[in-house]
Amino acid sequence: PLHLDKLQQIIDRYPNVEEYIWAQEEPKNMGAWSFMLERLELVKLNVRSRKYYAVPAAGSSTRFKKRHKAVIDSVFDNK
Repeated sequence: PLHLDKLQQIIDRYPNVEEYIWAQEEPKNMGAWSFMLERLELVKLNVRSRKYYAVPAAGSSTRFKKRHKAVIDSVFDNK
């Protein structure tokens, strides 16, 4: 279950937040984002996720690590 009342209480504790970010490793069209998008209207969320690719797997550990790092960097570097 999604406890919107509890989420609202947490959001209310941070009145000066300028941006809310939803971060996930999967592309936007996969993972939990599509579920949350329909249910979470408490705040405007900006999404940081992998780019869309034709296949879900990176195909190599080097490519996976590079894509994973790009998602993490986009969250903490605000890019």
